[in-house]
Amino acid sequence: MGIDGGGPPRDLVLAALFVVAGLLGIFAAIFPLSDQAPTALASAIGVVSIIVGGTLLIPHEPYPVAVLRIYTISAILALSYLIANTNTELGAMLSSIPYLWFCVYFGAFFEPREARLQILLICVCFGIALLVSGVVESPSFWVLYTATIIITTEALLASNHALRIRARQDPLTGLLNRRGFEDSIEPILALTERAGKPTSLIVIDLDGFKAINDSLGHLEGDRILARLANSWMEIKRESDLVARFGGDEFIVALPLTSNDEAMPMVDRFAAADPVSWSYGMVEVDSRDRFTLALRRADRALYDAKEAR
Repeated sequence: MGIDGGGPPRDLVLAALFVVAGLLGIFAAIFPLSDQAPTALASAIGVVSIIVGGTLLIPHEPYPVAVLRIYTISAILALSYLIANTNTELGAMLSSIPYLWFCVYFGAFFEPREARLQILLICVCFGIALLVSGVVESPSFWVLYTATIIITTEALLASNHALRIRARQDPLTGLLNRRGFEDSIEPILALTERAGKPTSLIVIDLDGFKAINDSLGHLEGDRILARLANSWMEIKRESDLVARFGGDEFIVALPLTSNDEAMPMVDRFAAADPVSWSYGMVEVDSRDRFTLALRRADRALYDAKEAR
């Protein structure tokens, strides 16, 4: 699974990697390190890399991970073939620099499992390429270089994991925020569609929360929100989603649960804390109808608050 977040799209970054690597290959062919340097091969790989990068720059829908995997594996194999045909240790060292660029790309845009598989491929191909070229007698260069690649990738994966959690989590309550909920609901709705059984969406809004803030202060209001979130997280099933959409509004998703089946959970939520709240509850049966279902839930919530 790939990761899409803020910053440049991963397809655009990959395009830049191909183009820059291609330009460097052509530069190395024009200014070779030795008379025996594989200039024709470097030129060919450089031109192909630029063309491939150019195709990625053409406007398109984001590619799935399977397509990006084909691009990156092809680049790793081409780069390894170039290293296998180098005739100096310096040439092998310089030719291996794009490996580091790709490890940064994998760490920034891919899930850990996919990134680690790609890094494993780099380490294996690099080792084979060095053996074939015969220009590096000691294994120390391969060990140090692959260790650098692995450490760099793992550091990026850890950093990005922490950033993704912060981007998806409400800092006050520890619940999912709106972005985290919308990301997490996707696989649930896909399961709902396949199973042919609805998912219940419950939009919750606290009653008189502004008055609580005005009379008791915002710190007390924050304590109430955190307390509610904690009690609901203890009650919910493992598969259920609970998120804070903003202010005093929450949303709950109960997978493969009809509204009638969801009522006992609603009652348990209400009994968990004395704070009063209103809710709107609807069923959704597909990803295509999620936005519409959310609007219906908001409308049901508005009607419930009006009735109070």
